[in-house]
Amino acid sequence: MSTLADVAKKTGLSAMTVSRCFNDAEKVKKDTRELVMQAAKELNYMPNSIARSLVRRETKIIFVYIPAGLEISHPFVMQAIAAIGEVLGQSGYSFLLSRKFYKNENCDGIIAMGLTIEDEKAFKDLSMKKPAIVFGNSAYFNNWVDVDNYDGSYQMAEYVFNKGYKDVAYIGIKNPEHFSVQRLKGFSDCAAKYGIDAKIKLCSNDEQHGYSSAKKILEERPGVKAIVCASDLLAMGAMRAAKSKGLSVPDDIAVTGFDGLGYENIMHPAVTTVAQPVVEVGKILAGKMIEALKTKKPMEKGIFVKPTLKINGSA
Repeated sequence: MSTLADVAKKTGLSAMTVSRCFNDAEKVKKDTRELVMQAAKELNYMPNSIARSLVRRETKIIFVYIPAGLEISHPFVMQAIAAIGEVLGQSGYSFLLSRKFYKNENCDGIIAMGLTIEDEKAFKDLSMKKPAIVFGNSAYFNNWVDVDNYDGSYQMAEYVFNKGYKDVAYIGIKNPEHFSVQRLKGFSDCAAKYGIDAKIKLCSNDEQHGYSSAKKILEERPGVKAIVCASDLLAMGAMRAAKSKGLSVPDDIAVTGFDGLGYENIMHPAVTTVAQPVVEVGKILAGKMIEALKTKKPMEKGIFVKPTLKINGSA
């Protein structure tokens, strides 16, 4: 079997230069790289990193699972995937997007960008066979990283109450997923602490339902001075409803959102929101995957990443 020294001898280059062509190629001139690669091909030389991967049955590929109902074009997914790819690439891994779980050996690990309640058991079984980490809190396993939705919602509620708003309504997301439940709980717990009797409505997470829910709130409780929303999409709808009633935001009524993925800047004024630390979450997911591949051990416990308030003009 040919060695790196054989390639160096054939090209007339030093062993260090040849090694750099395989391990730090961007720092080597193009014509030098081409010379080395051609010599390696003629000698059937295989770099040690590739050989090790074959022996260990490594693919250097991580599947990134995107569950049904979550659009790949969604700002959260796009920003998180960019961060995941950056960290994986630094360790020599690439990734493939997937719409389903793969139970074969075509990857070294799986990162799931969220799981439905129905997905969780299947993902737990899969995590017993290879490294698998999920974005989102899970009661079934510890291999997860999540935004602290409870803390973010509590922060926003406290911000609103400390500004003196007492007649407040909350528009939440009507589904059983962990993030929406925790956003409602964070708001409700803070309201209880401040003695606020808030009107609560739950609906689908889109601008139109935010509009219709806010419109009903304003008709049923015309004295409401602030509407706290569980997403920026709902907040956009709530602002539209307020304006349809002749109310000025924030002079007559305050409106806040949650997510901070860019939608908050579409409205005028821009929506005061809770900004999810998407890039940080993506980097942690990828970092924990690399760690799991090296140690062959699962995470000891899940990780919550705290969001931050982004104060704009709507509240």
